[in-house]
Amino acid sequence: MFTFTRHPFGGGRCRWDSETDNHVRVNPSIRRTVRRATVKIAERLAGAPLHLLSRDAGISSSTPDRTRPMPLMASFESWMRLLHVNLPGLTHLPQDLFPEFKAASVMIVDMA
Repeated sequence: MFTFTRHPFGGGRCRWDSETDNHVRVNPSIRRTVRRATVKIAERLAGAPLHLLSRDAGISSSTPDRTRPMPLMASFESWMRLLHVNLPGLTHLPQDLFPEFKAASVMIVDMA
C-alpha cells in the first residue's frame, strides 16, 4: 500500500512502522512531481504487485476561512482550481503505475 498526499508527513503521526516508506508527498497538479513519485514507488516495489493506492492529495472547494460552501455557491475560480488539482491525480497516478496495477487486483481509494 502507498499513500499519496499533498501534506508533509512524519513525526509519528502514522500508525504504521514503515511510515516514510509508504507515504509519498506529491502535488497532483504538477505532472513532473507525479512522475517522480510514481518512479519512486515502482523502484520500491521492484516488480512486486501494488494492491492498494490511497490518493489523499486532492482538494475540496473551501473558502479562505476554511469553510466549505455548497458546491453551487463556489466561485468559478474555486472550481477551476479544484479540477486542476484533482483531475490530473485521478489519471496520472494509475497511468504511471499501470504495470504494477496489472500485476495485482488493485484497489484505489480517493480522498479530498
